[in-house]
Amino acid sequence: ELLKLLTELGDKETRYDRLVAQMQNTKEKIKNLTGIRIKVISELKKMLGKNIKINPKNGSLRFSSNILFDVGKSILKENSKQELKKVFIEYVGALLNNPDIKGHIDKIIIEGHTDSDGGFLYNLELSQKRAYEVMNYLLSLDFVKKHNIKSLMIASGRSYLDPIFGHDGTD
Repeated sequence: ELLKLLTELGDKETRYDRLVAQMQNTKEKIKNLTGIRIKVISELKKMLGKNIKINPKNGSLRFSSNILFDVGKSILKENSKQELKKVFIEYVGALLNNPDIKGHIDKIIIEGHTDSDGGFLYNLELSQKRAYEVMNYLLSLDFVKKHNIKSLMIASGRSYLDPIFGHDGTD
């Protein structure tokens, strides 16, 4: 009976040790990913300088909705397309041309946002249409075809969640 209990205890300790090792491995992966994010943001700042504003917390590129779209609309303004193209190519090009970063790119997320006027579902639909509109335009660029990044691109409507700008277009 005692031998049986000792064997069970040994099995539990072995499982516990495996779980602890897995947890340590996961912690190490998280630490590495955090280090990669910091490195990517730092590299982006160096490569892009002050030409392009990026979010210092996550390295994302931001545009004000009122620059790209009229209020309540999901059709990309004609006069914003060239700027969107220029900034996208410069930003993504900086990522793709850096071998230390390129291998860590698993997706490019185009997020659509709205202000807080109107209901959540209305804004969710509008933000999704805006994300699709931007993505559709970007997919038409030779740059996207040349670098074969179409499969990395995702469009996501955020409604007025994670607000970037208020209804008046300010931070």
